[in-house]
Amino acid sequence: CSTPSCTSVASDECYSSRGTEYRGSRSVTASGTTCLQWDSPRLLNHHYTAWRINARAMGLGSHNYCRNPDNDSKPWCHVRKDGMTSWEYCAVPTCSTCGLREPTHA
Repeated sequence: CSTPSCTSVASDECYSSRGTEYRGSRSVTASGTTCLQWDSPRLLNHHYTAWRINARAMGLGSHNYCRNPDNDSKPWCHVRKDGMTSWEYCAVPTCSTCGLREPTHA
């Protein structure tokens, strides 16, 4: 069996599965928008912020790094666009699965 070789990538530079455990420092969305701080006053009425009781466990804090606190499909962050506060998926690459065997189908 042959498996592709892997390049070394630090786990904080990419995410696996849905990215709920991602703790890297990427802070830009797929559209190129810079993320808001998770403790921004603009987020006071939002559900996922640095003020949640379990914020630290979710990786939320005094930073604007991409996270996935709600088990969405991939890391995201709050953004400010056209005068509105919203959210967008982040430009965080998925971690490679090189070196893993592909399942065989009979």
